[in-house]
Amino acid sequence: PTMEGYGDKDKEVFGGKFKVLNLGKEDGSFKPSDPKFYERLNGVREKLGLRYIFAPSLAFTKRTASLTGEGEQEFMVGPEGREALGDEGIVRTEEKADGGIVFLDDLEKKGIKPNEVGIAGFNADCPFIVGYDEKKKAMFMLHAGLGCLQKTGERDHETIFEKVVKDHGLNPKDIKIFVTGGIQKCCYGRDDGMFPDVMKAWGARFGDTATKGAREGQRSINLLALIFNDLQRVGVSTDNIDVNEKCTCCDGEHWSNVKGDTERNLVLVRPNFKN
Repeated sequence: PTMEGYGDKDKEVFGGKFKVLNLGKEDGSFKPSDPKFYERLNGVREKLGLRYIFAPSLAFTKRTASLTGEGEQEFMVGPEGREALGDEGIVRTEEKADGGIVFLDDLEKKGIKPNEVGIAGFNADCPFIVGYDEKKKAMFMLHAGLGCLQKTGERDHETIFEKVVKDHGLNPKDIKIFVTGGIQKCCYGRDDGMFPDVMKAWGARFGDTATKGAREGQRSINLLALIFNDLQRVGVSTDNIDVNEKCTCCDGEHWSNVKGDTERNLVLVRPNFKN
């Protein structure tokens, strides 16, 4: 990181009202079990001037947790491990959740300014869907790995985005979306049982062939196209969807599970409101 911040790793979205930070190999691993996880993530929190980082515990669940939600059991991560909730720090969820949502008006009722909170996720190929419902003043970030879009054996094929809209009363017509970089069709070869299931549920047009890396020549999935299709299907205007087409598997800058990495990158969204 530079003295001024994180440079081009920190991208303005939604007309500059929000920022999305993406840290990779150069910044170390953000895997929650890494011995330096707290030190690294808390260092980011302090550098960005945040009181809280909300980091739900990902597990391909399709559930989105609310930072201020009633009944949501939360704890903090400290230098020695788990801690009780306090005035500042890293908040995680007891129940697994692959999305986090923050209603900014609810924060202000608790005396917390919107610019003091970020939502974080840790990935190694999967993109995230970052969103903002302007009327509800709801900021959210969703883990958009294939397992959050498609689960073999599910009858309804409800996606994580479809579920956050329904569960948290959002209106797709009021939502702006940014899809972060992730593994692209060039590297996402899959010669397993998931591929035919996806094609059957979504359509053959989402199939492709991997052209790079260890899985070159395997059938691949255009995950970004799946996500874009799902956002449109649920009702988000095409004009309100922005995507980063960078492949984080082959760019050399990010940890990648497909390449055998067990480490994790950091993706963090936060308001960037000008006072």
